[in-house]
Amino acid sequence: MEGCSARNRVFSFLCRHDQSSRPEIAQALSLSMPTVLKASRELLDRGLIYEAGELASTGGRKARALSCRGRCRHAVGVDVTRGHISFVLVDVQGQIVQSRRIQRPFVLGAEYAEGISREVKALLRESRTPGSSVLGVGVSVPAIVDTQGSRIEDSHVLSLADVPLERLVGALPYPCTLLNDADAAAAAQVHGQGEVTDLVYLSLSGSVGGAVYVDGRPYRGQNQRAGEFGHMCVQPDGKACYCGKRGCLDAYCSSHALSSHAPDGRLETFFSLLDAGVPEAQGAWLTYKKALLTAINSLRMVLDCPIVLGGYVGAQLAGRMDEIRLDAAALNTFETDCDYILPCHHRYEASALGAALHFIDAFISGV
Repeated sequence: MEGCSARNRVFSFLCRHDQSSRPEIAQALSLSMPTVLKASRELLDRGLIYEAGELASTGGRKARALSCRGRCRHAVGVDVTRGHISFVLVDVQGQIVQSRRIQRPFVLGAEYAEGISREVKALLRESRTPGSSVLGVGVSVPAIVDTQGSRIEDSHVLSLADVPLERLVGALPYPCTLLNDADAAAAAQVHGQGEVTDLVYLSLSGSVGGAVYVDGRPYRGQNQRAGEFGHMCVQPDGKACYCGKRGCLDAYCSSHALSSHAPDGRLETFFSLLDAGVPEAQGAWLTYKKALLTAINSLRMVLDCPIVLGGYVGAQLAGRMDEIRLDAAALNTFETDCDYILPCHHRYEASALGAALHFIDAFISGV
């Protein structure tokens, strides 16, 4: 057990670093040199790492550099939305090897499932990735998913209930699993970031959702509904939400609340208009921001942890964080420094990436 644990720790370390020497690994992981030598030899024998030449001398014999063989294993992530499907191929180091997005309205049925299967196979073929290296396919959906990742329990966005995974992926010859889209995006956010304790991920996309991390682990709640921030009421008797209620955060902070004010319906165009000082864009942003700040402040008061702004809108907010933090401070009872509000790390295809990382992380933890 001790040897297996050391091997896993060494491999995990090398997955996060371009290269390192055995002495550096021993020091970083507080392992003995004999333990690191044994673990690295086993990883070399399995073809998971390789010797990448010599490091610069620091006085004395040059140390051999070890590197992870990134493309020794892969996973595919698929993000299903109402209007498009995203695909990413990810290597064992969590790097996106290839990606593609296709515009396709969601319609449950054999043709849609066959389309996903066909696109996954094309992604592997075009990237020259052998099927034998594929650990699995993670499918991200805007839905409440069962604990086994095998069934959509409910999705207002896709108008689905009680739908098994097989009806989405067809006959793919790999292990497959379902993940909630916001949970997947949050997993991409925390991947490789070191020790994560508590965190809220607020996903601001075509629908609003999120995820909560407590003590470094996702908290999903009694009914797998933790993080359904889109259905917090921010305005009693306010705008109608797609769920049938009124005043939900989703009605105010979905990406459509902004993109609908752009002539071409694109979020990027909206923010260009906002930067140019167009009055309609400015008015829409003030309305959007008011509801967003209400949600941020409520989440901070309840959970008292960092809040990451992700999703399609979050990807556009890196240059507006000072503005958002300053406005958030005016609402916060306890804090004037709102550095707890953070931009997302992955601006594009975060949900697809997180879905793929489900299999990558499982593989790394089992080495």
